[in-house]
Amino acid sequence: MRARRCIDVRQPLSQLLEAPSDRGQATQLPLDRHDLAARTLYVEWPQVVAATAAQLRHVAARHPDDRELAALIKELTAGSTDFRTHWVTGEVALRTSGTKSLRHPEAGVLTFTDENFEAPGDARQRLVAFTPGKDSPTEAALRLLRGGQ
Repeated sequence: MRARRCIDVRQPLSQLLEAPSDRGQATQLPLDRHDLAARTLYVEWPQVVAATAAQLRHVAARHPDDRELAALIKELTAGSTDFRTHWVTGEVALRTSGTKSLRHPEAGVLTFTDENFEAPGDARQRLVAFTPGKDSPTEAALRLLRGGQ
């Protein structure tokens, strides 16, 4: 089940987006961490939870016999009041792009556009690309975090 939640290919710059104590950890669904750190990281926390629940409902509809997915949903509904609240609405959505803002402990709020790409032939694997706006405050902050390069 953990393989569904983790990205195992990391770019060095992506590690700079994390708190120093989290660097080197696998990236997981935001709801894997039912704690203040996850709520603090995502500026739009309620929207992140709602989108995650709606997307998981979409995946569950496509794969109704997937026991690992059912176990993940059960775990999230049991462990997260926020997720449970959005799950019971029954909303279904496939998110392909959007904007996310993250609170970085040193750089402040960083805003990215995100694009979601499904792997050809395996809709269960996705690549999510975060891109700062050209000449944006986020791009400048990332340059500073990277050491001015």
